[in-house]
Amino acid sequence: MCGETAFHTVSILSPVRAMYSPVPERRELFLNTRQQAKCQCQPSFTGERCEVNQCRDYCKNGGACTASVIGAPTCRCLKGFTGPQCKLHTCQDYCHNGGNCTVSQGNQPTCRCPPEYLGDQCQYSTCEGYCENEAMCLQTANATKLCRCTPQFHGQLCELDKCEYCGPNGKCVPKASGEVMCSCPNGRTQPSCYTCLDFCTNGLCSIEPGTLLPQCKCSIGWRGYRCEVTASPVDSPDSSGSSASTIIPVLLLLLLALLVVGAILWYKRRMRG
Repeated sequence: MCGETAFHTVSILSPVRAMYSPVPERRELFLNTRQQAKCQCQPSFTGERCEVNQCRDYCKNGGACTASVIGAPTCRCLKGFTGPQCKLHTCQDYCHNGGNCTVSQGNQPTCRCPPEYLGDQCQYSTCEGYCENEAMCLQTANATKLCRCTPQFHGQLCELDKCEYCGPNGKCVPKASGEVMCSCPNGRTQPSCYTCLDFCTNGLCSIEPGTLLPQCKCSIGWRGYRCEVTASPVDSPDSSGSSASTIIPVLLLLLLALLVVGAILWYKRRMRG
């Protein structure tokens, strides 16, 4: 046991020291309850005789290994490598669409995208002309378009100016971050001088949790951020649904009528024959 060194018999669970040569630092001898010699290994070593070095060849690509007394060792990877054993390249499959990956001092990957792609991993293609007010347009792989608005604007197309929420009697105050707030007649500075009681002209009002701004769900025939603009049938979000709900039942009735007429004619011809 433990290098086959001789040892004194001592009390249970007390360390046993070699008589002729010192026990290597990586282990201590002790007697268990059956008076059998066992090895108590130091960190980094395991096995019946503490002959296995946990850190030997564990971390790859030059990673520094730290042993653990309760589980697997841990690795501190060199710049450019990652994973539990530093097996993976930090930039491996990180940037998309031909993006060039570089690694920071903190071992974090960053992408330099081609001109026609955007996003942290170059995952979006550009779509100029879709978003309003100098917003950045991002197009996903499935052709879905997303607008990244500047702080003063919001909405699906960044078409809504937050200064409009200050109303005719409030003052729009820009902040250093680019955001805007409203200096309202009540003496308060807040996201909007409007409440839901007086905001939506022809629709239902609710407060958006993220921005604390009132927002409107317009009635049929109205549009605009306050539902103040008359909508044409094309602009109305419910126009296509309303038309379809009218046309489809009519077509079904006509089809049913044709089937009935056809069945009657077929029956008369059969009776004559």
